[in-house]
Amino acid sequence: MRRFIAFIVLALTVVLGIGFFTPQMMKSANLGYDFTSGREFVYSVEHINEENESEITEHEINTLANNISRRLDAADIEEYQISIEGNDQIRVRVSQEYNGKYEHIKQLVSVNSSFSLSTTDNYEEYFIGSDEFYTFFKEGEARVDFKSTVIPYFVIPLTNKTASNRLKEIQEHAQSLDTSSSDEETHVTSDAAKILLWSNWEEGDTWEKANSSDEGAQKVKDKIICAFDSNDFFFDTDQMEIGQAFTPTDGSNIHEYSLRTDDAQMLVNLFNAESLGDDLQLTYLFEEITEAPVEAIFTYGKPNMLNASRTIYALAVTIIVIGIFLIGFYRLHGLNAFVNTLVTLFATFAIFNVVGMTFNVGAIVGFVVVSVMSSVASIFYMEHLKNEVYRGRSLKKAHTEANKKSLSGVLDTHILTFVLGVIAYFLGTGVLNSLSIFLVIGSLVNIVIYFSFNRLQTWLLANDTFLQNKPNYFAIRRELIPDLTKEEKQQYYGPLAKVDFTKKTKRNGLVVTIVTAVFAIAMLGFGLFGNGMVNYAKGDNFTRAYYVIHEFSENDKRGIDVKYFEDNLGLDALKEAGIEASSVKLFETTDSALADEYIDYYVVEFNSVIDLEKELTIDGVNVNVEDYLNSLISDTTGEEIDQLYIREVRQSGANPTLRAHQPSLNNIILTVGIITLVGAVYLLVRYNIAKGLAHLLVSVISIILPLGFYALTRIEVTAVTFISLVAISVINTFLTIIVANKSKELENDRHNEELALEDSTKQALSISATPLLISSVLASYIALFFFGLGHPVYATTFATLLIGVLSSLAMELTLFVPIQLFLTKHVGNVDIKLPKRKHKKARKKVGNLKENKNRDDGPEESLYPGINDY
Repeated sequence: MRRFIAFIVLALTVVLGIGFFTPQMMKSANLGYDFTSGREFVYSVEHINEENESEITEHEINTLANNISRRLDAADIEEYQISIEGNDQIRVRVSQEYNGKYEHIKQLVSVNSSFSLSTTDNYEEYFIGSDEFYTFFKEGEARVDFKSTVIPYFVIPLTNKTASNRLKEIQEHAQSLDTSSSDEETHVTSDAAKILLWSNWEEGDTWEKANSSDEGAQKVKDKIICAFDSNDFFFDTDQMEIGQAFTPTDGSNIHEYSLRTDDAQMLVNLFNAESLGDDLQLTYLFEEITEAPVEAIFTYGKPNMLNASRTIYALAVTIIVIGIFLIGFYRLHGLNAFVNTLVTLFATFAIFNVVGMTFNVGAIVGFVVVSVMSSVASIFYMEHLKNEVYRGRSLKKAHTEANKKSLSGVLDTHILTFVLGVIAYFLGTGVLNSLSIFLVIGSLVNIVIYFSFNRLQTWLLANDTFLQNKPNYFAIRRELIPDLTKEEKQQYYGPLAKVDFTKKTKRNGLVVTIVTAVFAIAMLGFGLFGNGMVNYAKGDNFTRAYYVIHEFSENDKRGIDVKYFEDNLGLDALKEAGIEASSVKLFETTDSALADEYIDYYVVEFNSVIDLEKELTIDGVNVNVEDYLNSLISDTTGEEIDQLYIREVRQSGANPTLRAHQPSLNNIILTVGIITLVGAVYLLVRYNIAKGLAHLLVSVISIILPLGFYALTRIEVTAVTFISLVAISVINTFLTIIVANKSKELENDRHNEELALEDSTKQALSISATPLLISSVLASYIALFFFGLGHPVYATTFATLLIGVLSSLAMELTLFVPIQLFLTKHVGNVDIKLPKRKHKKARKKVGNLKENKNRDDGPEESLYPGINDY
């Protein structure tokens, strides 16, 4: 009884501990863009050549958006989204940790990579213009280096000795301009002695103008990427490179060193930034603080609190359902399996946070797969334990045998999850990386938990005297346990052991073939002749109306405010015309060089694309939408008003060539294809060729069915919808391992029996049907709860997982064995024998015991299992 109590106490302690620490751990998570607030920067797109008045084409602005995306990727900024408004405006949303990074990204997006270097006073002799800049510096090779200290350096490689000499001349001239104190201990280089790194320098741009109050001063100042300290310029003549130290202001503060390293890295990002193109440039307009695009996981305040978000709700309900499911099927061992899964998920998520991975929808899909993997590992043990008891063994002996027999399946499950996770990490991008790292960490954590905590808990249960004669505590039916004293043999192998799932193979095969062919044709047809294999969602399909107002006032007061628009927008009249305005926002800019000029952007967001020619009835007068919106502000208010302009917003995700915070469908399909092939090869080597090839065929069909479903129905989806294909591929390997492992076990148990291969294979499927169903239904329930309870943005992601898992289950039950038998008939029941390690021949032991000549020839102990178990 004491061991049983210890088991319960340990299980409850772990559950309560995890419940207590999980909210704190979630607060330290590196939340993805979709679950955090951030900022949105708005830029106008213009021709670099002001004389070029041609309209910017869709292709040109798409190319520009792609170039911005590559810049952000190169700077390791994962969480962002690019939106295109019309053909002359771009918005970039980002989520970062602190203000300095936002300012850096704002500059990184728009900086022109046409660089120049100069002193503060001379733009001729001590000046390196953009035409010759990269004859002195190696393009795109700047880096952060610590030069044997903890102080970060911004380092730029030089092309040759001539470049080094030229830079030294510029440095010496800059030092001659230093007017500060000569005391070395308190010396601070004066501004006049700085070396300036310019972006898109133009004739007339000077240091003096950048620091003046003249019109356009801010525009000139924004072109200065960095002002280097000429007295702290680092030269390495051997390595042919120069650098600038970013010394912390407080040398005792570790956080300061981290911030200075970030500063150096930001400068590297700007210097290495890929060109935006030769024809277009971006001009910063304004920015706003944005809410989480999907939902906020936290409410920030005092204290920071977990939000009652749909994602957290779905996670909580899913965990509860896993517990109810496992305990309902396996009683005490189900409780143990549930606790193992909880510990695995908690430890995996903790390590996931420590390594700095982003919690996004990829991590949530990883959460599902790791939950299933942990449950399957426990199911292997629990099913073997029940089977050993039904053979007549005691609980203690059954525990020992179950550990031995479940080892093979447990190792296969974890090894494959780890290997497939590693491959997916190196092949995938964006959210696929979060998914793959979750799988890698989860497989390593769970194997440790399985051989430590799980083994301890199962040992406590198996060795407790109170539980020895209580099989119902383990969901084992007492009346089905054979009495070995009466020489009874095992009669019960599971509730579905006598069901022949291959009865209607021809019908099932025909149905699957027709459905697969229809879906494949739909995918091919829409891919070649339609608007893409799947119907990509066009992102935020709405319209924005912009009012740009220049107000001249000696005071800070505004003559117009948001309330003015809300009162005069005529929401009721617009609603009657089917037009809904969701919000009116004010954005104040700082572009103006005039002290008494204020430039405001008033942005009216509509919930859909509006027809500007549609007529409204306002105060009995018919007027079209465009004229009505133009009439909201009149010149009599005393402000200078720019023409109202209305733009339809097109998210970058609408165009497959643009990649923001999600991978492309091509990248997902490549990743899924390779991990599916690797999984099949592993099973082919581990079991036999027929099983490996059958698994490959079943996996391919399970992947085609969700893709074909969306291709045929034309439901709007995003690429993130299909990251579940990775989960389907991995979970399908779990199902195949369950069947193949049971088949191999029966072959080993009955190697002396004459049993036809077909009968043996079908029997293995029937016996393994129960764990197969439990694992699949558990995975399906998890997918279903995330589909129904999680946020609607990711509903299609989990709908895909649900379709794939149910398809895999149906084919594993009905077609896997027939396909395997068909392949066996044509390729043979071939096992691939790996070379085995040669062991040294054991030395023959010599003892002093005399041979017992009176021993009889009978067996020393009974061959019946269970006789010597007590």
